[in-house]
Amino acid sequence: MPPEPPIMILSSDNDNQSTSESADMLEIPLAPVPPPPVKKRSYGSQFRRPQSLPIRSGSVMHRVVGNWDIYNEAFVYYKMLLAENACYWISRAVTSLGSMQGLLNEIFVTESVNVVGDLHANWECLSSTVESAGEPAENNKYLFNGDFVDRGAFGLDVLFTLCQMFALHPGHVFLNRGNHECTIISFTYGHYKSLRKIFGDTLARTIFLKCCSLYKLLPLASIITFPACSKRVFVVHGGIGDNLSLDRIRNAEPLDTSNGSPLNATLLWSSPSSTLPGVTPSPTRKGCCMWGQDVTESFLCETGCSYIIRSHDESPEGVTHTHDGKVTTVFSSIEQCCRPRFLKIDKNANWTEMTITAKNLGTVSKLGQIYRGDDV
Repeated sequence: MPPEPPIMILSSDNDNQSTSESADMLEIPLAPVPPPPVKKRSYGSQFRRPQSLPIRSGSVMHRVVGNWDIYNEAFVYYKMLLAENACYWISRAVTSLGSMQGLLNEIFVTESVNVVGDLHANWECLSSTVESAGEPAENNKYLFNGDFVDRGAFGLDVLFTLCQMFALHPGHVFLNRGNHECTIISFTYGHYKSLRKIFGDTLARTIFLKCCSLYKLLPLASIITFPACSKRVFVVHGGIGDNLSLDRIRNAEPLDTSNGSPLNATLLWSSPSSTLPGVTPSPTRKGCCMWGQDVTESFLCETGCSYIIRSHDESPEGVTHTHDGKVTTVFSSIEQCCRPRFLKIDKNANWTEMTITAKNLGTVSKLGQIYRGDDV
């Protein structure tokens, strides 16, 4: 069982010294702890335990991330506690990613691995996925394939939970970068706005910059190796293009923007074409490209991979197959998908499409309306 994460509880106004020491450790500005809301609401039970963040004592997610009872209370009453814990775990992930060699994950699977697609700030889908797939372990690994934030109300919760899992389960939890793990994109498409609604301009900017320091260090792709069957699978958020090699990905330079180089644009923004060969401009995304089946077959032959798993594009059924089944798209957020799914792949590189049984909380839950505003 992993150790419980350190929870730094802010003191009251009568204990300014310990509050100051906690703030200095994380270098974020402190404000007085806001009192619990006094206005009665019809859904007042959520102030005691937010229904949008359900972690039952003894559940899989409870064992994965530790004791969340204090965190659930703090999310409603003490926003500063959420900020401190988020910055702490994001910093832990930044330190671990900074020690990696290159931007290509190399994952060896002895039993199974769970590949999760776009989550887009939907904490309910993340929690349901972990409850369904089980606790991270040597025989049950996880790969989250990008787009953790934006288009939802709980981007910070998803991001810092993934960072917490990544730090507490090294070698068992892996992260890929998506096109929304980018300073400009996450500023424009909702992540920064949701932070500002919760924390105000000053603290939101501090947390947002902490998130941005993580983005550029995230691996651009992963190679999953299955020793039992001598197969390999390439996993990337967007797709592939011409003249793409694993060494080129491994030796890539970390960049702040997801389209700051041709390589980043290819890996994080591309989509497969079922009709056109080669690499062609995308008709739906300006400045992006699509690749044909001939490019897929050439890439698989050169890299020795059996197939490609990607995310990026919404899929009504959660999973879509193209290029004669050699390219599979998986989408895991119920906000943009009727049946969100993830892939559970066994040691023989055969996968099962697992449905995520999460409620559609909507882009703004009732809890989100309190702190984030109705226009998020």
